[in-house]
Amino acid sequence: MKSTRLFQLTSTSILLTLLCTIVTAQSEIPKTEVGVHYTGLRLDRFDNVGPGIGGRVTRNLNDNLAVEGEINFFPQSRPFDRFVVESEEKFQGLFGVKAGLRRNKFGLFLKARPGFLRAKHYALDKPGCVSSDSCVEGRTLFNFDVGGVFEFYPQDRFLLRVDVGDTVIRLSRRYLNTPEINPVKGCLQISAGVGYRF
Repeated sequence: MKSTRLFQLTSTSILLTLLCTIVTAQSEIPKTEVGVHYTGLRLDRFDNVGPGIGGRVTRNLNDNLAVEGEINFFPQSRPFDRFVVESEEKFQGLFGVKAGLRRNKFGLFLKARPGFLRAKHYALDKPGCVSSDSCVEGRTLFNFDVGGVFEFYPQDRFLLRVDVGDTVIRLSRRYLNTPEINPVKGCLQISAGVGYRF
């Protein structure tokens, strides 16, 4: 009789422990996310950069806070400003934090991510500029992305993500033909993509 009760008590304890472990494991979010997205950068009312493609890696520190890095590539684009000579391709890197609220099926976050924007452009006034290859010049500009993120989790491992942000770009006065132009400009940037969590 005592051995039967001891067996039942032990079996029940083991079962409860296993159930608690399973429930806890299901409620924990995956720590790492990788994703791809489509992005566009609106420089002003008439001037856009894009379309572009990008990738992102996110590390969830807990349910509400994450660190992430993002790389975007714009293969064809227009100039930053009517006072800047024509730009071709751009490469953007952003690295920062994401913080907010997460539920079972969706999450709402704020993001703040400093980074850089590398642009290749045709400098027609460059010394020795005789062909398109010899006229290409590169520049790296500081940019800072701040905004909001909406995530939807259709399954445990997959997510859909939409970012809307203000990307502040600091233009170098060296590339502006007039000192009256403000070298700091805010630009609307919107991204939409999918991700995998593990």
